[in-house]
Amino acid sequence: ENSSSIKRRKSCNNNNNIPNTNNTSNKQYKILPREYIKCEKTELITIISRMLSSIVKINDSRTSLDVKYLNNKNLTRFHSRSSPQISIFNYLLRLSHYSSLENCVLIATVYYIDLLTMQYPSFALNSLTVHRFLLTATTIASKALCDSFCSNNHYAKVGGVNIIELNLLEVEFLKWVNYRVVPRDYNYDSICQRKNSTGNIEFDLNNSLQFGISNAHKILDLYYEKMISLCG
Repeated sequence: ENSSSIKRRKSCNNNNNIPNTNNTSNKQYKILPREYIKCEKTELITIISRMLSSIVKINDSRTSLDVKYLNNKNLTRFHSRSSPQISIFNYLLRLSHYSSLENCVLIATVYYIDLLTMQYPSFALNSLTVHRFLLTATTIASKALCDSFCSNNHYAKVGGVNIIELNLLEVEFLKWVNYRVVPRDYNYDSICQRKNSTGNIEFDLNNSLQFGISNAHKILDLYYEKMISLCG
């Protein structure tokens, strides 16, 4: 395998290929670049949407999806009244297409899940929160990581919310993360335990590593590689 690339599972089998009877799993793989910045945008959106869909599925089973039964402690500004009909993949594709989102912005949304979850215990990524979170995260990441970006009015129209709501979501997010929106570490807490997006603690040999904001791309590359290994 080329050291500059990684393999991920393809979404489906190619019907034009003759099945290999000796391979019961019949898996097919696609070679991806090792650096997220070189990954095709559609491929990156596919990987991210798989990761988010897995997180949403887990958290949906743990939380109520009816806002009438959510108490004030669990109800956040990111909650919608009902689950939007558009899929995570199509919504992220829409945001990316109409707002010209760069790869770093897309990867940063996954980083922001861990970041916000650590600081905001009431927040959980589920069917009611994922779309508003993605809109807010891509809006903030575009401003934090890119030289040029769109207005909030544009992002709101693309995301399907009014401008006042997006402004409130942005302020809410920034308040909880203390405006630390440039990736600078691997989301470890004060006792060097890393909690993933479902709230479980992960142990890692590199849990003592601390990166500065000048090495943000290294952090995003770590997230990229981990996403592929988990759900590529």
